[in-house]
Amino acid sequence: MSHTIIMTGATRGFGRVAAERVLDGSPEAHLVLLARGTAGAELASDLSRKGYSVTSIPTDLLALGGVRDAADEVAARLDSGELPRLRSRSETPACCSPTT
Repeated sequence: MSHTIIMTGATRGFGRVAAERVLDGSPEAHLVLLARGTAGAELASDLSRKGYSVTSIPTDLLALGGVRDAADEVAARLDSGELPRLRSRSETPACCSPTT
């Protein structure tokens, strides 16, 4: 079943490699890239040519308004069915877990 993965920092360096690894490991996933400028659209185009399902949403995560706008855009696309359901996972490394 298809699902959506949202990723930031994917347009270059380790992030770009990570985006490709995520898609290699979950080829059924739809990757949403949040990135400034045209870098996200360029990466989405590159990955789409490789057969992956990718969307880019131009975002300025340095501004709170940009974060809100991106969240609203993703929510609207999920609600409309344009994007498949969101897969979410949160982990806390053992070294950072609260102790009692």
